[in-house]
Amino acid sequence: MTARIEIIRNFLDPASCQALAEWALENEATALGEGHFKVGAWQNRRTSRSIPKDRYTLPPLAYQIRDRIHALFPEPRPRIAHNGGKDGVIIVATYPGGDTVDHLDPQPVPGVDLLRANIVVQSAESEGGLYVGGEQVDIGQGDLHLYAVCQHTHGVRTVGGSRPRIIWLFSFCVNGADWDAGRIQIKPPPAG
Repeated sequence: MTARIEIIRNFLDPASCQALAEWALENEATALGEGHFKVGAWQNRRTSRSIPKDRYTLPPLAYQIRDRIHALFPEPRPRIAHNGGKDGVIIVATYPGGDTVDHLDPQPVPGVDLLRANIVVQSAESEGGLYVGGEQVDIGQGDLHLYAVCQHTHGVRTVGGSRPRIIWLFSFCVNGADWDAGRIQIKPPPAG
C-alpha cells in the first residue's frame, strides 16, 4: 500500500522553529542522550526516545504544538502515544555524517499503529532528506508531515553541512490501514 503522507506547509513559524531548535541543543545532555551505536561505530544522531522522562522538562511550546496538532483531528481524536519520548513527544538531532537507517517503528500494542506528526525545526545545510517507502518526501523547515510509521519504512539520509537536522515528533495511536485509506482525516488548520 502506498504511504499516505499529509503535509501542512509552514505549520510552524520561523521563531517557534528557532526556539525548539535552541531548546534541543541547550538540553542535549539531559534530553537527547549519548547517541546510537550503528554497525561498529557511533552515529551522529541523538534522540530523547530512550531517555528517562524524569530527566528533563519539555518547554511549554512543545505542549502547545502537540495540542494544536491533536486539534486537527475530528472527534473522537486519536489517543496521544506515550511510548518512547515524553508525553507523546520525541526529539531527534542528526549531526553531520549521521543518518537514520530505513526502518519500521514497532506497534505499541497489536493492532495499534503510530501516526507521527513531525516538524523539522532546523534543516540540515545539505542532504538529510526524508524517505518514506523508498520515496523522497519534499518537506521544508516548519512543515508538518504526518504518516503511519508502523506501516511504511522511513529513514533520513546522511546529513551534510555543519549544523544538525533537528526534528520534533508528536505521536498518536491510530489504525495505520485506516489512515492510509483516508478513513482518518485531519482538518485544515485555522488561518492566521
